[in-house]
Amino acid sequence: MKISSLRRFLNPLNVGYLLVAFYALVAILAPVLPLKDPKQIYVDDMLARPSREFLFGTDINGMDIFSRTVYAARLDLSIAFGAVFLALVLGIAIGALIGFVGGFIDSLVGRILDLFQAYPVLILALAISGIASDSLLTVVFIITLVDAPVFIRLVRSEVVKIKSALFVESAKALGNSDFRIVSRHILPIAIPPVLIQIPIRIAYSINIVAAMAFVGVGIQPPTPEWGSMIKVGTPYISSGEWWIAIFPGLAIFGICLALNLISDELQKKSLRSRS
Repeated sequence: MKISSLRRFLNPLNVGYLLVAFYALVAILAPVLPLKDPKQIYVDDMLARPSREFLFGTDINGMDIFSRTVYAARLDLSIAFGAVFLALVLGIAIGALIGFVGGFIDSLVGRILDLFQAYPVLILALAISGIASDSLLTVVFIITLVDAPVFIRLVRSEVVKIKSALFVESAKALGNSDFRIVSRHILPIAIPPVLIQIPIRIAYSINIVAAMAFVGVGIQPPTPEWGSMIKVGTPYISSGEWWIAIFPGLAIFGICLALNLISDELQKKSLRSRS
């Protein structure tokens, strides 16, 4: 009985939630955990293999990979969650506006979104970073710019479907303002299907942050970041120092797997509820 209960609890959705909670907890508690300084250079232990002293080994600069991987989680998750939240807010505001008003504004915003989404993300990142500085705010701005069009289109699509419903027409007939109709009658129905996309967008954002750092855009060493750590370690894989790139790579794989599990299960639940 206990085993069957455990199996039911450990379904893909709960496993995803547990993994995300683990990552978030480790990231939040990083400053109080017994970790080495992620920027400390151990001159006598450069390229040290994983051991009791250095659980994940050290890199070419003699920095502890374990502590850097943990602190990188703190940075990458903060960027991804923050940028996706901003993108969601913009998506709800702009998507609701163009979906409800329609007409010329809808077409204009649609063409602007097409323009942004026509460029590969890394090309767009390189262009923006060439104008702005390689700072944390620049990275957040780029990720928000990438994710916002997705939420805008999703919200718009839901609003367009709902605004012709009979209860919306009734609200108009009763003299409700457009703002009240959208905020009180349309958005409470339009937003829930959009929220399902949040986990997959966070996973995508984490990959983009890492990819930007890997090509030298955004977060720069010695700041611990998964993509930049993989960049540092990639040249040494062929010579046998696999741990430099593998551990931050596994960290990205783990969090993205968890977020994809959550997204897939939420989409399945949504489809079952609609059918």
